[in-house]
Amino acid sequence: MYKLKRMAESSSRLYVLCFIHDRYRRLYDHLLNAHCALIRRYSEEVKEATREAILEQRQQVSSDMDRGIEILQMFLDSDIDDAVTFGSIRRMAFKKLPKARLERLCDYLAEDGAIDDRVLEWQAVDSIMPKVKRNLRPLLRFLDLSGTRSQATLVSELNKMADSFRRGVHMPDNMPLSIVPERYRRHLIQSDGTLNRNRYEYFLYRQFRDRLEAGDIFCAESTRYRSLEDDLVDREVLENKEVLLPNLGLVEASSPVRDQLDNLKEELAARYKAVNERIKGGANPYVHLRNGRLAWSRSLEADEPAEHEPLFDVAERIDIDQLLLHIDRRTHFLSSFEHVMGRYQRGRANKPLLVAGLMAFATKMGLGRMSEISNFTRDQLSTAAANFTRLETLREANDRLADATAKLPIFRYFDIGDTVHSSSDGQKFETEVPTVNSRHSAKYFGLKKGVIAYTLLASHVPLSARIIGANEHESHYVFYVLFNNTSDAQPSTHSTDTHGSNQVNFALLHFFGYRFAPRYRDFRHKIDTGLYGFDNPRTAAGPLKPIRKIKEDLICDRGGRHPFCLALSKPHKYEVSSGMLLL
Repeated sequence: MYKLKRMAESSSRLYVLCFIHDRYRRLYDHLLNAHCALIRRYSEEVKEATREAILEQRQQVSSDMDRGIEILQMFLDSDIDDAVTFGSIRRMAFKKLPKARLERLCDYLAEDGAIDDRVLEWQAVDSIMPKVKRNLRPLLRFLDLSGTRSQATLVSELNKMADSFRRGVHMPDNMPLSIVPERYRRHLIQSDGTLNRNRYEYFLYRQFRDRLEAGDIFCAESTRYRSLEDDLVDREVLENKEVLLPNLGLVEASSPVRDQLDNLKEELAARYKAVNERIKGGANPYVHLRNGRLAWSRSLEADEPAEHEPLFDVAERIDIDQLLLHIDRRTHFLSSFEHVMGRYQRGRANKPLLVAGLMAFATKMGLGRMSEISNFTRDQLSTAAANFTRLETLREANDRLADATAKLPIFRYFDIGDTVHSSSDGQKFETEVPTVNSRHSAKYFGLKKGVIAYTLLASHVPLSARIIGANEHESHYVFYVLFNNTSDAQPSTHSTDTHGSNQVNFALLHFFGYRFAPRYRDFRHKIDTGLYGFDNPRTAAGPLKPIRKIKEDLICDRGGRHPFCLALSKPHKYEVSSGMLLL
């Protein structure tokens, strides 16, 4: 608030509006995440209850088997007079085994020992529906959903339910069964032909969770679950794109789509020619021509161990805190840690105290352990951390270190092709305290939760980072870490692993002046399935050919209305982005 009051009124209002808008969308993210988490929990409860019911039923059937044998032996007992009516025999059988248990035993024998777990599963759903309604209906009534064309009926039903719950009424009538697969209908339709409304409601909730996480259902008020179309600007704004886009640094995007395609067509043709000539000339030792077909191989030779650098033997070893204080004298990065209440001049940071707190966080040692091995008390460390260490000051300090490193002559020795080459990847960290982003991941955390620190590096220098959930796709944050890099070290080529690549990133990074060069785990498979070009694959020359031709007319028809349709138009985005693979 102190900083806002020092700004101009128009600027402070803009900051407050942006903050409110961001928090508003985050609340919708929390609502949707809560819905998914609750459905996931209820699904686990249903599975556990089903397993217990199956085990219990098997044990009961096993114990009833002996009674069933006794009932069958009654028909062979010569002591029973033939004059005894069948009704008397049935009453005698029911004394040995109740009717319901006898019916279950007959069904078990008729099904050859199989138990219909679907029936038990939906019976478990019936038992938890009271709390499902109590917890999920209040969440649904705040949502206004949209979706793809294939999910139109499901979205329509969910919006009808939300409207009914907002008005305080129950489930709407005339609910369609077209969205219910045939295998589920016998469980949702009762014996009298009417629909089991509770089971149908649970089915809709579960489908909503699945389609939401799959990206087929969207919420325009959310940040994470918005569709790509919701992030596009209005057509009226784009009428001035020749002026707006260059002012934003998007010179490439402001040019006509046909001109962009012509330039890319020439560049791609030249790249195809160069690659094919290298293959024919044997310049690439891992791609060979065998009987006119490409044969791929992988280097199996281990790298030779690097020679030991004698400089490190004679370099003086100092403590980390002394090293950080020495770097501060050169870069003044510790001056970035300003007091949260900037008007208090006496609240300047004690640099050794600040370094101790940073080391405690960086090594995950904690302030308590740091107080035991340093000259500072826990209260001093916690007070300094609360007053000076926050995201804003950490970013400023990191930028100062990155800028100072980028000015060193050694920084340019790491360039690839005279360009600053960056890469981004995620590191997995287990969380002891549950947070909004912490998620389960059996692959990395077992039964515990964790987060991913998605970091941008250039020449071994960290430039930007973002904490994301373990369930989120890393490729969604490639542009985020690049665009939010505020240091002077600006990379021109960016690489990720397979998990950091998607079709949209090719064109999106191209428009913003980056060259996207992902590293694929199975490059041969990517060439066989995702390599496109402007020439017809049947008539293309050379051993390396595109598998599909890019439809220029369709791209120009869509791209003429919107410059970003090259990246975002659904029917053609795969062709353009994959066609840029060689670029």
